[in-house]
Amino acid sequence: MSRVENRPALSSKSYILDLRSVSRRDWGKAGGKASNLGELKRLGFPVPDGFVVTTDAYDDFILFNGLEEIIESSLAEADPSDPASMEECSRRIREAFEVSSLPPGLAEDLRRAYGELSAKSVAVRSSATVEDLPQESFAGQLETFLNVKGFENVARSIVQCYASLWGGRAVAYRERNRVPHCGLKMAVIVQTMVPAKSAGVLFTVDPVSPEGSHMVVESNFGLGESVVSGRAMPDRFIILRPPGEGEGLLKIVSREIGTKNYVAKPVSGEMGVEHVEASLEECLQPSLSEEHVLRLAEIGLAVEKVFECPQDVEWAVDADNSVLILQSRPVTSLPRQAPEDEVVWSRGYSDDYWNDPVTPLFFELLGDQLTNIVNIELNKIMGYSKPGSSKTDQLLKLHHAHAYFNLEVLKRKVEYEIPQFLRNEDILNYFPDGSGPYGKETIRKLPFRLRKRVMAELRVMLHDPNGSVTKTASAYEEWTRRFFNPFWEQFEQRMSSVAGVGGYVKLAEELDELMTSHFRLVRYGIPVHNIGMNLLAQYLLKRFIGEEEALKTYPVLISGLKHKTCETNERISLLASLACSVPELRKIILETPSDRILGETGLLNTPEAQGFLREFNSFL
Repeated sequence: MSRVENRPALSSKSYILDLRSVSRRDWGKAGGKASNLGELKRLGFPVPDGFVVTTDAYDDFILFNGLEEIIESSLAEADPSDPASMEECSRRIREAFEVSSLPPGLAEDLRRAYGELSAKSVAVRSSATVEDLPQESFAGQLETFLNVKGFENVARSIVQCYASLWGGRAVAYRERNRVPHCGLKMAVIVQTMVPAKSAGVLFTVDPVSPEGSHMVVESNFGLGESVVSGRAMPDRFIILRPPGEGEGLLKIVSREIGTKNYVAKPVSGEMGVEHVEASLEECLQPSLSEEHVLRLAEIGLAVEKVFECPQDVEWAVDADNSVLILQSRPVTSLPRQAPEDEVVWSRGYSDDYWNDPVTPLFFELLGDQLTNIVNIELNKIMGYSKPGSSKTDQLLKLHHAHAYFNLEVLKRKVEYEIPQFLRNEDILNYFPDGSGPYGKETIRKLPFRLRKRVMAELRVMLHDPNGSVTKTASAYEEWTRRFFNPFWEQFEQRMSSVAGVGGYVKLAEELDELMTSHFRLVRYGIPVHNIGMNLLAQYLLKRFIGEEEALKTYPVLISGLKHKTCETNERISLLASLACSVPELRKIILETPSDRILGETGLLNTPEAQGFLREFNSFL
């Protein structure tokens, strides 16, 4: 007998709550997300209409489909210390959920509630009882489905929300944060879709600053999915909070127009969301007016007052220019450092050297090398600081899929390595305007520690001879020939023959060890020798031929240097020449969306087009 043939009789109950009737007191029935939104809607905040499928519905779904046994047995057999075991546990539970069906009473209530909504395109979001809490937000662990149409698809999305409570990320998150798996309950909130002109997130307190004096708005055109997923680099607005209890004038103190390379939009005529390339106009103009930024800040302060703690608010501006709240949860990542341990984080340096959105995994792989080898170990060798310094050990911070650099580290680099007369705007632009501790005027006037600089170079020659200015280049070429090239030549073959998770971990560890040698060789050349020589060349050119001519001459002077960037540019130039020589290919590249260019090119059977594809694949 299957687990669903002997289904129990369920008690008669209503599984649906109108969002207008939900308050914070309904957390046990509506979950964290829905109870927060219901409270705000009840108090008159602009929240889209909708309804909540209660936790009673989840309980009866489990009971109706006989899922308790699968959950308990899968958890009992799993080894929390083994990622593969936990992933298998998650897979078994999810698959059982996804072939299950809603109890008839729930399906009937859901059909009626969905039919009463004025708009038939809806957002279906999870609202677990362990979600959006002050201590743990569970942000990004549970599913959301946008632009869902039709009763059957809404019902299927609700089941997928239930299944996401047992997804690999959610299970791992609970294990990591010691949240019990037993007793979990899930509600689901169904709301009318907002036809968003722009959307994004608002932090009523900047989560990377311990001062608590600023609010942050990040926005993009279209739906907010492109912002919260880190897919696009959003516009960013910093607002100065009023002092005291929040009464007073709000002021925008910083505006950064992001590249906004992708925009999330509902799929036209269908369900779901697609990420499309933004137009040039969208990339260059702000996605929010100053009026909307300040309106968002006002709403944010009012929401914060309701919940009595800083809030992370997702919002949208609709076709009528009205601001709507889509979600509000506590900010759980506020820094707790004492004032003497304060670190100021900046995108100034990142905008040049690490400007793309980054996943936590890639940030950890690259960020650990930069922090430990290029920052802590280098500073110890050069005598700049001792390991264990709270202000200089942490070089990088990941925030909303972007890397931020520690301004104290950058300040000391300038102080110890760049004389005052070489500090041009290229260097000063890494720092904010003004005369504060890290302001441009302060950095411009910092004394140059000549004795420190000379001693640092002597220490490198003694403790790490390959890092000295006369040896780095030749040592790196030798390392590349003896170690890196042989490893790379075998890499593809080894990747294709790896067996199991353990094999991938071993290969990753080997690569990590190899790249440690890479960073030990380049850590002096790039930030110390190259930047210093570049600044000196610019200074001398400006002094002897004037600023205007120097700006023209300097790029020409360094353009003949052979390095990877130069090689890449030459290969791209060759590809462009090949494409321009074939009219049909040129037309495809100029007029076809980028994700379809290769496919369209492959349909051209001319020798020239196939030659372009071979050269392109060789380039990759």
